[in-house]
Amino acid sequence: MLIEFSLRAGFSFFIAETFYFSASNWFDLIITVAGCTGLYGFVFNKRIVLKEFWKVFLILNIVYVFWEFNNLFVNDAFLLSELDLIDVLFASIDLIILIPFCIAIFKYGFRSNDLWVITEN
Repeated sequence: MLIEFSLRAGFSFFIAETFYFSASNWFDLIITVAGCTGLYGFVFNKRIVLKEFWKVFLILNIVYVFWEFNNLFVNDAFLLSELDLIDVLFASIDLIILIPFCIAIFKYGFRSNDLWVITEN
């Protein structure tokens, strides 16, 4: 999963047609790095930032995923009148990986109550 997010960041920054950092590229990088950090915290049972941050992050991530797919399938389909097979392939791979990722972030922010309780020694 971490490899896929690294590839997403790499494709966003280096295989773009224009080779410049747009606002979308920066936002994608921020979401990817934060997501990998949250995934690390979930997998290794570590507290990173605050529980409320991951709740807000999950909502932002879901909105961003819908925005990405809207741009790909709605806007690009109207502009290009057809989608390339590679676009559909990458979108399918993204969905296969992003659904379990969002479930993990949901469990990290909403269901890992024992992790977020601070105990006094």
